[in-house]
Amino acid sequence: MRQLLKILTLLIFSLQLNAQTDSLRIVIDSIPTDTTEAFVEIIDPVETMPVFPGGQDSLRTFIERNNNWQVGRETIVGKVFIAFVVEVDGSITNIEIMRGLHPSCDEEAKRIIGLMPNWKPGEQMGTPVRTKMILPIAFDGLK
Repeated sequence: MRQLLKILTLLIFSLQLNAQTDSLRIVIDSIPTDTTEAFVEIIDPVETMPVFPGGQDSLRTFIERNNNWQVGRETIVGKVFIAFVVEVDGSITNIEIMRGLHPSCDEEAKRIIGLMPNWKPGEQMGTPVRTKMILPIAFDGLK
């Protein structure tokens, strides 16, 4: 009887553990849109993430070509982590610095993101959705 109770307890514990690892975690965040005070959901993660036109290589090239940051008397090396929302039409909104490096680098990173063309929006069940992205922009202090 005691052994049967141990086996039953072990079986129930393993089923609970398995059920917890197979579940899908969906976080829904709401932020105000630029045009109204209404809140619109951002689903994270989405089934299909937004894509820069031309893919990752084009994104890297775009950032390199548009980075006009100039070194003054300081040598600054590091990355600015910047967050933004890709809207359902692919436009970029809600640009904010998540982790800054230096005020001049932070402003340049915001400027670069603001210049981006429309992305291919993220999709959830085949429908375009607002998606929050975080992108690192590197500054090497050698320009």
